[in-house]
Amino acid sequence: MNAPLVDVLVPTRNRPCALAMTLTALAAQSVQAIRIIVSDQSDDEGVFGRSEVLAVLRFLAAVGRPVATVRHMPRLGMAEHRAFLLSLVTAPCCLFLDDDVLIEPDLISRSLGMLALQQCGFVGSAVHGLSYLAAERPHEQHIEFWEGLVEPETITPASPAWQRHHLHSAANLYHVQQRLGLNAEHQRAYRVAWVGGCVLFDTAKLRAVGGFDFWPELPTEHCGEDVLAQLRVMARFGGCGVIPSGAYHMELPTTVTTRRIDAPKVLAARPSCGCGVDVGGALNTMTRPQDCAARLGTSGDDDAGAFDTLDDDAVDTLGTLDDDAVGKLGTLDDDEVGKLGALGDDDVGNSGRLGDDARFDTLSDDDVVNPRAGGADKPGVFGVDSTVRGATACACDSSTATENGRVSR
Repeated sequence: MNAPLVDVLVPTRNRPCALAMTLTALAAQSVQAIRIIVSDQSDDEGVFGRSEVLAVLRFLAAVGRPVATVRHMPRLGMAEHRAFLLSLVTAPCCLFLDDDVLIEPDLISRSLGMLALQQCGFVGSAVHGLSYLAAERPHEQHIEFWEGLVEPETITPASPAWQRHHLHSAANLYHVQQRLGLNAEHQRAYRVAWVGGCVLFDTAKLRAVGGFDFWPELPTEHCGEDVLAQLRVMARFGGCGVIPSGAYHMELPTTVTTRRIDAPKVLAARPSCGCGVDVGGALNTMTRPQDCAARLGTSGDDDAGAFDTLDDDAVDTLGTLDDDAVGKLGTLDDDEVGKLGALGDDDVGNSGRLGDDARFDTLSDDDVVNPRAGGADKPGVFGVDSTVRGATACACDSSTATENGRVSR
């Protein structure tokens, strides 16, 4: 089996019907080199025994897209759940997809193309609420396009850029893309505060800022963990939204009902270096500050994220990868990768299929690293540690790291 280009991560709880619809949309993706991982924290027996979910799982296997199903308990909050899913990732890119989102067939392909072009930390596809099609809100439809390459931005709940989030309410973004006549052939990157529901990350860059390792600092009931991770990636590597989006919200009631603790408002948004000391003040769970120099101090061109080694011609065509970049994508050769915007069956062949010996049909916590017990010394069964170009040395010393008087865990 060829290595996947994208790991699609779907956390779910108590939504079997919505999950089935989300997975069905994934079956139609034009990119074949993806692996789907669903982690369930539903009450009672969970969703994987429900007939509607079983039917779609069988369908996905029949069309060459087997799904890894994980029952991850007990519930320790969404940040921990996302940290657990990230620990399973082996692909150079990972798509966090909510279990109540429908995506168009070319969404992953277009997002990969934009990530390759911009070489930033993430590309988000904001979800449309189509029940609001008749509700025009011109005062919430201001959009700021990136005219050049995406650059790092530091955004906090108190900064003016925070107000960008209004563009993603209701059907605002859909109205904008219709008015501007944007389509798959004419897509653009724009500035965001954050993107909910459907975000493609450069895996190495997400891990470089600590991923979701801040989860022990939050109570089980919290929200905004996805926002905080994006803010940290943006501050160091930049991030953007893509329009047209191609993602649609089912507009179901939230399963996160207690929202008093909002992660970006209680924890600093600036990125951790990944060693245990957060540059902005919040500490993550890794316990070896001396690893900082080893991880970040020697980073260079060969230590790049998934798409940092693309040459100019590759960026211009959104696809042709040089040899170093192909190496980072796994075992895909030039013919298999082709143009990122146009991957299909002929390009990647059987890369979407898992063999009987892949141990990736049904995973348990014993098969993978559990972030509750993990750390710098425990990368896990699927753990991949990498360094990232552009990283700067952190402020930690070689023994005891502190920030604002706090000692790293």
